[in-house]
Amino acid sequence: MERPGSGPRLVPGSDQPGPDSDVLPLHRPRRAPPSGWLGRHRHPQAEVYHVLEGSGVVVLDGTEHSVTGGSVVFIPGDTEHGIRNTTDQLLRFVYAFATDSIEDVVYRFSADA
Repeated sequence: MERPGSGPRLVPGSDQPGPDSDVLPLHRPRRAPPSGWLGRHRHPQAEVYHVLEGSGVVVLDGTEHSVTGGSVVFIPGDTEHGIRNTTDQLLRFVYAFATDSIEDVVYRFSADA
């Protein structure tokens, strides 16, 4: 059994330790203004969205899922996904990838994103 705090850690920045690290790259909060969005895309690495405030919709392979402040969404690798603010309030979220460095992530945006 793992002791508390012994699993992967989330840390800011893209200068991460090598492949044997237990660190997941965490990126500064993103902001989606009212009606703003991050277009549908995919990449080989799994990703997690954590909604800090506001509400909206996360699309996973064409299926919409409502999210609000406190929601956490796991996105398997190669899943088409995006996030959209559906309100007149700011939507703030952070994301983390299952990789050692942001440089490993190659985005492939959908044509109709």
